Amino acid sequence: PLALRTRATDDCPQSIRFLEKRGFQEVIRDIPSELNVQTFDLTRFTGLEDRFRVHGIEIKTLPDLENDPERNRKLYDLDWEMSLSVPGDLAAGMGRRGFENYVEYAITGPSALPDGFFVAVKGEEFIGLSHVLSSEKGVSLYQGLTGVKPQYRRHGIGLALKIRGIAYAQATGHILIMAENDAKNIPMLAMNERLGFVRKPDLITFEKQCQPLER
Repeated sequence: PLALRTRATDDCPQSIRFLEKRGFQEVIRDIPSELNVQTFDLTRFTGLEDRFRVHGIEIKTLPDLENDPERNRKLYDLDWEMSLSVPGDLAAGMGRRGFENYVEYAITGPSALPDGFFVAVKGEEFIGLSHVLSSEKGVSLYQGLTGVKPQYRRHGIGLALKIRGIAYAQATGHILIMAENDAKNIPMLAMNERLGFVRKPDLITFEKQCQPLER
């Protein structure tokens, strides 16, 4: 291997010392958080979507878009475009997942929730997305990527997409939505704080470079 990676939380200093003594260095710091959706007041955001609906922008679910033959490819491309602007995604060194892998992960796989996948559209263009994934059935959901194309930001679209996810969680009887964001992603961390997500101990990814084998 070129490198070894492992994770530790910042409330376990003994684990961090153990790794640092053995040459591991911090490469990514994520901020986990969770929201109790059953106590969330959706009425605080009544009329939010009216701000952009007048500009021909609306939010749809995956089933709403099933008649678009290019739906999955458009979501795949939009997801990648959004990922490029999210701090930490490229730093994680994962690269772009294949199209079939993305479809299984987000659209058709066992954790995918088509009615919990929300897409902001303007005409035929997909301009933003946010989706939740099944984490613990009937108890918690995991917040997937949320993003909006740069030219459509500052209209409340990203916030409205997140609110749709919270409403879905409430309607399906879930208790929590869990999120994990890079510590450098200040805008999303601020949005989560505004929504009432409770921060948990930082999750740190450590990496150790491996010496090349002698042949």
